[in-house]
Amino acid sequence: MRFFVIRMSTGEYLTKVRIISNYLEYEFTNNRDEATALNDFDSQLVLKRLRTLRETRARREEIE
Repeated sequence: MRFFVIRMSTGEYLTKVRIISNYLEYEFTNNRDEATALNDFDSQLVLKRLRTLRETRARREEIE
């Protein structure tokens, strides 16, 4: 199974990510190792929610 982390346009990663219905809760970290690992579906859902918040440059990065 493939896992991803979300990197924001500021270079920070999302950690402590929680998806609750249409609500997205998260914190930031500069350390990629502390970022929340998300599966393919959840990572795409998080990006979609971020787009509604006008964060258009957030990207997902595959982790090993």
